[in-house]
Parts: sequence; structure tokens; C-alpha cells
Amino acid sequence: MDKESTTTYQQAKAFKSKNPFIIAFMQPSYVSAPFNLSIASKFARKYFLENDGNLVLRVPGSGSWSVKCTIGTANAKVGSGWKAFVFENKLKVGDVCVFEVLKGQLFVDVIIFRAAGNTLVHDIDIVDVGNH
Repeated sequence: MDKESTTTYQQAKAFKSKNPFIIAFMQPSYVSAPFNLSIASKFARKYFLENDGNLVLRVPGSGSWSVKCTIGTANAKVGSGWKAFVFENKLKVGDVCVFEVLKGQLFVDVIIFRAAGNTLVHDIDIVDVGNH
């Protein structure tokens, strides 16, 4: 990890929410072939099993993408639909994504921290969780 990526990761780690979330540092296999995001199976089992792992990733101000999470013994993979999410959000190695699970919803809000320039894709709005 280079200094810029470390700074980006630290910014993502500073993210706070009352909702459960997980931080993912974009690796080569996440943003190019085979285009599979790997996350902890414990987190996926707890939050993504409803609706058979069918989720909607939302980037506020940019849109939403349907994805499928499959859960294995060691980890979970977000595969189907992930490639479109990567391309349309121009994710690169070193970017860091925070996946915030909205309670009682299929929606996962994604906050993207860019490695280059350390700028957010969008501003984080403080939203009352009850309004989702």
C-alpha cells in the first residue's frame, strides 16, 4: 500500500454511522477480471442473507445497481452486477468503498473514497435512518 492509498483508507476508516457497514480497499480482482468483491462471510451472513443475497448498491447522486452476494465458508463474493457497478463508478485499485447497510432494506449505500486526490465522489448527507 502506498502513502496515498493509506491516506484514503484512513479517511474511510473515519466514517461513522449508526448502521452496520464494512470497508473494502479495492484490489485488482475487484476492479478487473474476475470482478468479484470479496467480503467477510460473517458480515454477509448477518446482513445480506435476506432476499437470497440480492442487494441494491446505491451511490447517492449517481444511481443504483442490483448485485448478487453469494456466501461461501471462508468469504462472500459480490459478483453478478458488480462489474457494471465498477465500470459506471470508475473504481480503480486503491479506491476505498464503505458499504453501509440500511436496516430493513435491500439497499446498501456506498461511499467511495478515491485514491487519486483523496476526494469523495459525493458529499455525505446526514440522513435520519427512519426516512429510508
